[in-house]
Amino acid sequence: MAATSMTCKQCGTAMSLQPLDPAFGEKGALKVTLIHLPAWVCPNMHRRFAMRDFPVRLLERVAGKDMETLPSGKKSGLIFKSYHCGTCGAALEKGEGREETFDFDVMLEGLPPFRVELAMPLYKCPSCGKEQLRTLEDMQKLAPAAMAHAFKAAGLAPE
Repeated sequence: MAATSMTCKQCGTAMSLQPLDPAFGEKGALKVTLIHLPAWVCPNMHRRFAMRDFPVRLLERVAGKDMETLPSGKKSGLIFKSYHCGTCGAALEKGEGREETFDFDVMLEGLPPFRVELAMPLYKCPSCGKEQLRTLEDMQKLAPAAMAHAFKAAGLAPE
């Protein structure tokens, strides 16, 4: 649960929970934008996460529940990797995919709602025509670093 008041550790003034301007971070093919992210802000613009475990909670939510709703292919091969359609099993296109943005409304206990946008490449199956991520696991591996870059852009750092 989020605290109801907070004192700034840098300047000692009272902090208030405020929505931040959009913050962007990316790692590899994954781009993350955090919109109206709630954070503690003091009059001197020092910032703190809304909850001590906020980064972990958000990562678990986005890389788990939210990403799992996205269409995804399958990866095979240990050395020579190949990607296959999650629906029909045909080989997915090689090269650059078409970037698509997926929006998720996020509500974490005790905090105002905010939005997370994930932009990543989709690949079209030449057999059935379904557009999908190459693999969900590849994007989930990129999520922690992409979100850390977005937190840094928002002026938030772990305590």
